[in-house]
Amino acid sequence: MKMKEGGDWSSEWRRPHGSTKLGGLSMVPEWDSLPPELVQAVADRVLSTTGGVDAYMDMRAVCSTWRSAVAKPSPFAAVAGLRFRPRHWVMLDLQPDGLNDESRLFLHVPTGRFRRLHVPALRDNLVAGAADGLLVLADMYPPHLARVLNPFTGDMLHFPAALPRHFTFTSVKGGSHPTLVLLRWG
Repeated sequence: MKMKEGGDWSSEWRRPHGSTKLGGLSMVPEWDSLPPELVQAVADRVLSTTGGVDAYMDMRAVCSTWRSAVAKPSPFAAVAGLRFRPRHWVMLDLQPDGLNDESRLFLHVPTGRFRRLHVPALRDNLVAGAADGLLVLADMYPPHLARVLNPFTGDMLHFPAALPRHFTFTSVKGGSHPTLVLLRWG
């Protein structure tokens, strides 16, 4: 590349302001032109990483072509399946931040990455706790039936049992028969 005296780039090499072309080539990525097999292979790799469900869901939002190539998990798989479990994600604020009652801050412990998620299900449910990146919720009104929500996919499992008034430990076991374990002391 040629330089003008004084160290400035030559105007003949500068890209015109607002242009999306450089040398006749488009500088706008054409994400939707990637083969679906490649997009799916990348999505599978992302999902296999620790805590990759957030990036997997972000991939679905890139464009309609990617959304069709990267399948949304079934509601059951999104909560009970370990593949879509938001492993190593911790919810940092159980209480609303005053600005948005449906927003919560999450931390990915291994990487130190933060995500503030908009969780519309919080409008109609009480936050009872969090376990393994999932939220344990209760219906707003008695008998306060238990729910487990994957905040990254928005999918929820409904349990037929009510949450006890006070409990100290929560665990969610995945697999073909998901189990919600609540321990109550005293």
